Amino acid sequence: RLMDLLQAYAGQGHAVLAVLHDLDAAARWADRLLVMSHGRLVADDTPDPLFGSLVVREVFGITRRDGAWIPAESEGRRS
Repeated sequence: RLMDLLQAYAGQGHAVLAVLHDLDAAARWADRLLVMSHGRLVADDTPDPLFGSLVVREVFGITRRDGAWIPAESEGRRS
């Protein structure tokens, strides 16, 4: 419900800044994503290009496969 309210507020021309650690939720609700690592901004982009880049792998150590986030080191393995 809170995200719906914030989206409506943003739709009225207001800026909204939210800190989310759930990448799927961030992609659903945000127009732009800022990725920080060790207190520094390392990426500023829209969700699709950002998730298609190596940033998520390098910063969080995860990658997307079959609709799920998995540890990057297990990307080549099949269970």
